Amino acid sequence: MTAIESFDFYGQQITLVQQGGEQYVLLGQLCSHMGLDVQGQQQSLARQVWAQGKTCVTHVQLPGDVQARNRYLIDVKIVGMWLANITSSRIADPHARQMVERYQVELTQRIHEWLTKPATAPVELDRRALALMVLEAEDARVAAEARAAEGEQFRAAIESNDGLSPREFHKAYFANLGERAFFEELYARGLLLDQRGKGTERDDGTVRDGSQHGHPSYAGKQFFYLDSGVSKKTGYRFEQTRVRPGQPELDLVDYLTKRGFEATRTKSKELAA
Repeated sequence: MTAIESFDFYGQQITLVQQGGEQYVLLGQLCSHMGLDVQGQQQSLARQVWAQGKTCVTHVQLPGDVQARNRYLIDVKIVGMWLANITSSRIADPHARQMVERYQVELTQRIHEWLTKPATAPVELDRRALALMVLEAEDARVAAEARAAEGEQFRAAIESNDGLSPREFHKAYFANLGERAFFEELYARGLLLDQRGKGTERDDGTVRDGSQHGHPSYAGKQFFYLDSGVSKKTGYRFEQTRVRPGQPELDLVDYLTKRGFEATRTKSKELAA
């Protein structure tokens, strides 16, 4: 990845970077200049269909910084759509808020003009081209039905268990990434609580982890839940973080792969068994 230039964004300089032939901007910079919560905007983008495959997390060394750091990037193609979906009252900077509101008004007018302009005359197709289109459409339909059937089997297999622990999930889907690095990412993204060294002090002077270390955070509850019960072996009560089985497990895989993780497996161990 190479930073290629910067551009003016409502009076602020934004770094433009390139990866795989595509151009990206740093969401953190955009949010910082407008006074928006970057974590909230990341979660909002993760829910948008038009943003799928258009965001990533990678190392970027900004001008003036001494080292490369993990940055959340968004494709320049969706910046306009992102701006159009911002609730302008949340923008702290008055100048930026005014410019975004003006952009939203202009975009609304442009979309109206595009939707209402006269349609161009359709291109006539010969019989061979039409037949090929029909065959391709049928092939696509059959393939889609096969994928849907496989997906239903996959979800049914996942839903038949109590959910994987984070460690089991890591081994099942992202084994190429070291376990420590994997958990560091979950903590850094605010999916699990990080209470390392925040508990009580031991007799030898070391400090225990906090009682809720590794528990699902508020943001992480869409993917994780806290399983609790009484151990049949010891009789003690236990609490264990698990990945929510079913669609949330698949959503977590999708969430992480879209942020630069490389999945090494696409089926749970229950399905593969």
